[in-house]
Amino acid sequence: MKNLKIALIQLNVTDNPKKNLSDFIEKVNETRNQKVDILLTPEVTNLITSDHKFRLKNIYDENDDPFINYAKNFAKINKLIFIIGSLVIKDKTSSKCYNRQIVISETGQIIATYNKIHMFDVSLGNNETYRESKFYNAGDTAVVVNTTKAKIGLSICYDLRFPKLYQDLAKSGAEIILVPSAFTQKTGELHWESLLRARAIETGCFVLAAGQCGQHNNEGRRSYGHSMIISPWGKILTKLKNKPDVCYSEINLKIVYEYRSQIPSLDNQRNYKLVTK
Repeated sequence: MKNLKIALIQLNVTDNPKKNLSDFIEKVNETRNQKVDILLTPEVTNLITSDHKFRLKNIYDENDDPFINYAKNFAKINKLIFIIGSLVIKDKTSSKCYNRQIVISETGQIIATYNKIHMFDVSLGNNETYRESKFYNAGDTAVVVNTTKAKIGLSICYDLRFPKLYQDLAKSGAEIILVPSAFTQKTGELHWESLLRARAIETGCFVLAAGQCGQHNNEGRRSYGHSMIISPWGKILTKLKNKPDVCYSEINLKIVYEYRSQIPSLDNQRNYKLVTK
């Protein structure tokens, strides 16, 4: 197995769609001469706003989305797997949206999509409350996509707190798991790295986690950043800080199989009953 070069793009997305697209293109183009095999952007790459009417007016469906169109062309020209961590995508059948991950092949075709399953409905205190289910339709299907480079398991942000999803992805063949995110500053400081390393260790997968960073708009919402790539052994191979940037690392998928042969926890799982006394 040859080494794969991975690029993670970290962004600070706001409620300005034109600037978001410009910033996206700028960071994507930084990778142009790096001979990247797989490129990943963060969750909600296209728009962050608390105004749902504004959101609905400034998003697209897959066929018309300018981020997707640019990514398709870039992937085809540069012969890489381009994963848009997620986009806010219009649902033509309801007043809600989808938080959708888009996987694009080297030929510039969409080969898989994933709608975020777990909605971030939490109250963190100090008036910091999120209710994604109010504005987004939850997905109901986990996805492993078999690309020319690797078998890749898809997930988005809050999914990270549900380990069974990741074990199911690994059992279904995933060698790499994606966790594009807009992790809050508060929860990021406490849990981001620990959860990512745990998911890598539990599954024996490489984990690629591209994040949003910094303050978004004037609403007080801040994202933690610290995008990183983690090996199956839980080792951090590269990590960013909390500003828009790009990081790279080379990975070799043989490490996945070496790790699983030495620590076969996925194979050792047993069914059991639970009693309360």
